[in-house]
Amino acid sequence: MVGLLNSESKRLLNENELLKKDLAACLDRCSSLEKLVSSSDTTIHTLMPNLEELKTDNSAMKAELGEYKENLATWMNNCTSRFQDALFNAAPLPSSDHAIVVALRSAPHLNGMVVRLEAWHQDRERWQVQTTRGKILLLKKINLLRKPEEDEIDSLTSSDFDDVT
Repeated sequence: MVGLLNSESKRLLNENELLKKDLAACLDRCSSLEKLVSSSDTTIHTLMPNLEELKTDNSAMKAELGEYKENLATWMNNCTSRFQDALFNAAPLPSSDHAIVVALRSAPHLNGMVVRLEAWHQDRERWQVQTTRGKILLLKKINLLRKPEEDEIDSLTSSDFDDVT
């Protein structure tokens, strides 16, 4: 019986030693995690002012972009009629239902061609036009220069130039 108690005591002592080692390893890991958290907190506190500064800069840049868009709209309003007059004198349009194809990269041979506006396709954001030879095309508004009505020129705003880069 004494032998059994001795072997059970030894087993419990060994188990106790293993538990002490596991506990020491856990404490080491906890210490490492505390250092990491402390370091992260320091990094966060260091970066927070930078983040606020970036937010402020971003807001200022958005405001500046808005001013540029407004200036672009004003500039476009001022020069549109001179540019259009020169272009329309080179290729006079029969009516306001006609336009000149411009800046078309996919089919540059069509640039300068007078086309008739047939219908606006809202879902595709394209004009259906017909060439003088009867060919039907779908073209973006930006690729069609047409003589705008007077009220259209007056109503241009900076949002009309959001796609301009």
